[in-house]
Amino acid sequence: MKKIVFFILLAASFYSNFVLAQETLGTVSDQARISLTPVVPDASDNLPLEARPMLLGRLRQLANTQGFSGDAVFPQFILAANPILIDKKVTGTAPTKILIELEVNLYIADRNTRTIFSTTSAAVKGVGSTDIESYQSAFRSLRLDNSAMKNFVSEGRNEIIKFYNTRCDLLMNRVDMLAKANQADEALEMLLQISDVSQPCAEKATAKTEQVFEAAAAQRCQALLQAAKTAWAAEPTPAGAQKAVTFLSILPPGSKCNTEGTALLSDIRAQMKENVSWERTQYKDRIDLMRRYIQAIRDIGVAYGNGQPDTQIIVKGWLW
Repeated sequence: MKKIVFFILLAASFYSNFVLAQETLGTVSDQARISLTPVVPDASDNLPLEARPMLLGRLRQLANTQGFSGDAVFPQFILAANPILIDKKVTGTAPTKILIELEVNLYIADRNTRTIFSTTSAAVKGVGSTDIESYQSAFRSLRLDNSAMKNFVSEGRNEIIKFYNTRCDLLMNRVDMLAKANQADEALEMLLQISDVSQPCAEKATAKTEQVFEAAAAQRCQALLQAAKTAWAAEPTPAGAQKAVTFLSILPPGSKCNTEGTALLSDIRAQMKENVSWERTQYKDRIDLMRRYIQAIRDIGVAYGNGQPDTQIIVKGWLW
C-alpha cells in the first residue's frame, strides 16, 4: 500500500513539474529544468588547454540564464561549442599582439542517439599577448543575450521535449539495456531527467524508477562503502566522519552492503563519542534519496580521478 501511495504522489509531482516547465520556460525551478552539459574540444583540436575553462564557463552561463540546469553525471543532452580559427595576425608593434577571428559553432544534441536538436554560430574576435589570451578574449566577447542565442536555446528545448514525447519507448528500452549491462546508475539518471520535462514519458519512467534504483544501489553499494571507508581512514576526525557518513547515508537499507555499512557507522560513532551527531541522513522522500545517490556517484568519480563530465564526452566525428 505504501508503494502505491508513493507512486501516486510521485506521478502528481511529475505532472506539476511538467506543467511548470511548459508554462514558465524562462523561470522554472532547478528540478523542472532540462539538464544540459557543456562540451568543448580538447587541446588536440588546436584549442589551447588553458582557454577551455573560459569557453566552458560561457556555455554554463548560457545554459543557466536560459533555464537549463547544470552538469549531469551521465549527460544525455549536451551544449557543445566548436571554435574554428578563421584568421590570425601578429602585429609588428612593440609589444607584439596576436589578433584572432573565430567562428564558434554551437550545438544542442543528444549524445546517446547522436541527434542534433539545434545549431547556431557566432563570429568573435580577440586580442592578447599570447594565443591563450587571444582565445580567452574572443570567448569573453561571445554574446549570450542576443536573439540568435535565445532562438537557438528555445528551439533546442522544444525539440528535446518533442523528442521525449515521440521517442519515449526507445528511451525506455535504453534504460532497460543499461540496467542489465551493469550501468543502472546511468539508467537511473536518465529516468530522473525524463520525469522533469515530459508528462507522458514521466508516467512510463515512474513505473521503472524504483526497480532501476534498487539495481543501481546493488551495483554501486561496494563503491559507496569503499568511499566511506577511504574517507574515514584518511581522516579519522569529525570532518572525515562527516564525509564517510554522507556516503553511508546513500546505502539503501536493503542493499547487500548495508550490514557492513552499519558496522562502519557504529565504529565512527564509538570513536567520535557522539551518538546523536553521527546518524545517517534521513531523506524527505525516495526521489531525494535517488538524487543524492547520483550526486554521490559524481563525488566518487571525482575522488577516483575520473574527471568532470565535460572531459569524458566524445563528440568528434559526429558533431564536427
